[in-house]
Amino acid sequence: MNRRTLVGLSSTALASSLAGCSKVLLTNTQGSPEPHIDPQILEDGGWTLINQEPLEETVTVEQFGVSQKIDIQGRTDIYDDKPLRQYVAEQTLGQMNDTVRTFFTTKLEMDPNPAAIRGGIADGLVLDNMESIFRKRFISTMEGHGITDIKQVGEEQSLDIDTGATARYYEYSGVYDYDEFEVPITDQHSITLPGGSVKFNAAYALWISDGFVLAAGGGYPSEDISKETSVSISDAISGNIDIELDLHSDNYGSELKTLIQAVE
Repeated sequence: MNRRTLVGLSSTALASSLAGCSKVLLTNTQGSPEPHIDPQILEDGGWTLINQEPLEETVTVEQFGVSQKIDIQGRTDIYDDKPLRQYVAEQTLGQMNDTVRTFFTTKLEMDPNPAAIRGGIADGLVLDNMESIFRKRFISTMEGHGITDIKQVGEEQSLDIDTGATARYYEYSGVYDYDEFEVPITDQHSITLPGGSVKFNAAYALWISDGFVLAAGGGYPSEDISKETSVSISDAISGNIDIELDLHSDNYGSELKTLIQAVE
């Protein structure tokens, strides 16, 4: 069965979004461009690191007819809500065993680095350029993982980060279509349960801290799966089956915000 992962949003494409930033010559910011979040927060939430995507790229930008190369390096860490994935797998008899809820963190530095200008004079310009491109990449990633009918929810918001920075925060909604799957009844017989759709939410935040560009976000189902379907095993055996899969989605939005705020 060809099954898509429910969601796997990440942001290593952020390098492209920086190509239009200010071209002020500055030295590197000291420090490691690796995102960090308190391991205890991740452990308490059941989050498991499933991928680390390093980024090292040189982009050429041009302003006022002058070309300049900017070196970008950093890393994206991608996490899976392992308890939720295991729960869904158990409830569907192993037929749905993919990432259901995800969270990512990204930290980048640039050389030359307009984000390191004293007083944050260039921060707005950096974020403007980054957001305009990252939004397109974020939506494209959602589409690539089967999310349809994607819409931004409300306007840009401000989100206070625990380090004292202020992030630009964006929310999106969509629909995820999941495939039909078979459930074994006996060694010889199984029934096919039809596919369907579930509402899906995603969000990301962008900010600058100590000269680094940071991004964090994720995606999650925003409703339970509930439906009734008719099945027929033989001419003599048929009936209706109620499917009630509680995805515990009530607090996912607020939990994602809390995770983003803890990134540094």
